[in-house]
Amino acid sequence: MKDEFIIQQIRNRNPDGLAALIEKYKRLSCSVALSIVGSSNLEDALECVNQAFYDIWESCSKLDENKSSLKGWVCLITRRRAIDCLRRKNRGQDLVLDDFTEILPSTRGNPEDEMDRKELAALLNQFILGLPDMDRTVFLRRFFLLESISEIAESQGVSRAAVDNRLKRIRSKLRVYLERSS
Repeated sequence: MKDEFIIQQIRNRNPDGLAALIEKYKRLSCSVALSIVGSSNLEDALECVNQAFYDIWESCSKLDENKSSLKGWVCLITRRRAIDCLRRKNRGQDLVLDDFTEILPSTRGNPEDEMDRKELAALLNQFILGLPDMDRTVFLRRFFLLESISEIAESQGVSRAAVDNRLKRIRSKLRVYLERSS
C-alpha cells in the first residue's frame, strides 16, 4: 500500500490506515527501537514501537510529506520513544566520568584557574556534535545513557574490542580538544 494512501487513511481516522502502517513499518520500527534500547530489552523496544505508532496516529496531521517521508517519520518517532525509554530507565543514575578524570579540569583548585562549568558543558557539546555518527553514538551511550561496553557492542553489531578502541580514540581526541580550548 502506498504511503500517501496510508497517511490519508490515518488522517481520516480510519483504523485500517493504522493497520496498514503497522503492517508496512513494524519491522523497521522494531529494528530502530532495538538498536537504541539494546536487543536484550525486547519488552522495552516493543513498548517504544507501540508508543510510536500511537503517536503517529495522534499527530499524523503534523506530517509534511514535502519535508519528510512516512518511513523517515516512523523512524524518527520510534527513535525518540526509544531514547525516552532509556532516559526513564537511567533516571537518577550519575554520569560516569571516571575514564575522563585525567582529562577534565579539577574542581578543587583555585577558582581563577578553574574552567566554568557552563563553559565546560558548552565545550563538551561542541566536541560531541563534531564527532562522526558512530563515535557520537558510542560516546553518548557509554557516558550519558550509562550502557556497558558489551551492550554498546551488541547494539552496534561490533566487537567489544572495537568499542574499547573507539572509546580510547575518543578520549584522546577529547584531551586534545580541551587542551586547545583552554
